[in-house]
Amino acid sequence: MPSDRISFTDVEHSKRRRVSRREQFVDTMGATIPWSRWVGLIEPFTYSGHRGRKP
Repeated sequence: MPSDRISFTDVEHSKRRRVSRREQFVDTMGATIPWSRWVGLIEPFTYSGHRGRKP
């Protein structure tokens, strides 16, 4: 039996990768905070390029 054949187990494990702490944190925050409401609170105070003198 040739050793260059790939089994189903090899394919499954090759697609797995370790999830970093940063990715875990972002996923947790995404599930916890309602981002649309949060952005709605901050949006009036962010620079949109329409305030003040024209450059």
